[in-house]
Amino acid sequence: MKLRGFRIELGEIEGALGLAPGVREGAVIVREDRPGDRRLVAYLSVDDGAAPTDEDLRATLRRTLPDYMLPSAWVTLPRLPLTPSGKIDRRARRGDRL
Repeated sequence: MKLRGFRIELGEIEGALGLAPGVREGAVIVREDRPGDRRLVAYLSVDDGAAPTDEDLRATLRRTLPDYMLPSAWVTLPRLPLTPSGKIDRRARRGDRL
């Protein structure tokens, strides 16, 4: 997909996010809260007792990804919503859910 003129691979961002210390699982979507204002938002669940900060996550991703592929917002959830087949439910976009 393209975002602000750059080719973005959500799976590549999610893979790097999954390698961050304390992150159990993560998903990245492009949100458009205001018309024309599209941005990357990362949703993640963390291991028990882990509390990675936005700065920690950004620093980890910055090691392998260019700046334009870094999410601008981070949302920590107890667990990511799943479809009945066990995949991440990317359509469950209400409030703090994806």
